[in-house]
Amino acid sequence: MIEVRPAVTGDAAELLRMRLALWPDYDDHGPPPLGVLVAVDDSGAAIGFAELSIRNCVEGCQTDRVGFLEGWYVDPQARRLGAGRALVKAAEQWASARGCVEFGSDAVLDNEISRAAHLALGFEETELIRCFKKVLEPIGAFTPQPAAATRNGSTISNRSMPSSDVIPVLAYRDVREAAAWLCRAFGFVERLRIFDHRIQLHAGSGHLVVTDGGGAAPGGYSTMVRVAGIDAHYARAKANGAKIISEPDDYPFGERQYSAEDVAGHRWTFSQSIADVDPAVWGGVLLE
Repeated sequence: MIEVRPAVTGDAAELLRMRLALWPDYDDHGPPPLGVLVAVDDSGAAIGFAELSIRNCVEGCQTDRVGFLEGWYVDPQARRLGAGRALVKAAEQWASARGCVEFGSDAVLDNEISRAAHLALGFEETELIRCFKKVLEPIGAFTPQPAAATRNGSTISNRSMPSSDVIPVLAYRDVREAAAWLCRAFGFVERLRIFDHRIQLHAGSGHLVVTDGGGAAPGGYSTMVRVAGIDAHYARAKANGAKIISEPDDYPFGERQYSAEDVAGHRWTFSQSIADVDPAVWGGVLLE
């Protein structure tokens, strides 16, 4: 019987073996995937895996939050036993639990085996594309900077931050109790647990944050908004009369943020991702 489960630390060696079988030039120094599933046989041996992400643009899809099958592999001796189908089914459930209503994948143009396998599992072929690249010569003294160092460019992905642009932050007396109730009552799913004072939740295709109210009466809240070019955003807000609570500053979880109050006293935190930071580095526990 084939079982599919989330990957654990003990799977590292087998995952490396299978990744190298799928991608001979695989380099394990890149950013980790958002999700990894492992297929095991009756003896508990790993025989396949799936790497998963959520993309905001996928050819042929209509939504901006699409579950994506980044990698899909089954050992040759274990093929045609249902492991590949089981991995894809579990991957679809993973994406659905995170608010996705579409699921995508891809394959190189001449991989007819992969094409046939996708079609057999209900995928619809959308587009055939060729990808190109070109190396550009630096102009003058300009030195390209990594995207993580950008202050005024587009928002980048950061594992320590939800992907939504607008994120309500709700205060409760007991963070864990409140998060558990919200998950039971409203079907939310925990994304990231930050010690005992803050929990990020999936809410369909959106997100919210449950935070410690410090023993105060419940009902306190603020709104977090992800922006690009935060320093220009700060200057504009200040020029238009926003009451600045905290100046723009860089934080160890990979965000540059400032806080302000609007004309009615509502509190807002504006945030730009400046690095992709593993939550484990600063004490967070990623649950997806």
